[in-house]
Amino acid sequence: DKAFEILNKCLKIFEDKVGRNHNLTANVLLNIGYIYDKQRKYKEAEKYFKSSIDIKKTILGNDNPELVNCYNGLASVCFHLGNLDHAIEKAKKAESIILKNFDDTHPALLDVYQNLIIILHRRGDQKERDSYSEKYKNLARRFKKN
Repeated sequence: DKAFEILNKCLKIFEDKVGRNHNLTANVLLNIGYIYDKQRKYKEAEKYFKSSIDIKKTILGNDNPELVNCYNGLASVCFHLGNLDHAIEKAKKAESIILKNFDDTHPALLDVYQNLIIILHRRGDQKERDSYSEKYKNLARRFKKN
């Protein structure tokens, strides 16, 4: 509750000082979304993740790496709300952004792959889940060596 209170104060300050359509404001909205997600208030979390995405897309473009956490968070929320197809779509959008901006060894892919494995398992898509599981294992091994 204390973090939520602080973030709401930050949101008000940022909206007053830099406006609604600013990356700082979008980051606060993202963090509020995470708090709602942790509290299992998924409908509320969804609103904040979507707001953060809308702002970031407007000011940074559709494929900016800053959108990865927004899309991956939204994918998790959609999963919990039972919208598996939407969850997969958003997680794959996060994956796509990473691969457009970096290579297939970027560590942010670990979180996205983990999310996709869980969602695909729930949907019963064994083949695609196994494919992402293999990608996850190979990438995780790479980081354990370094």
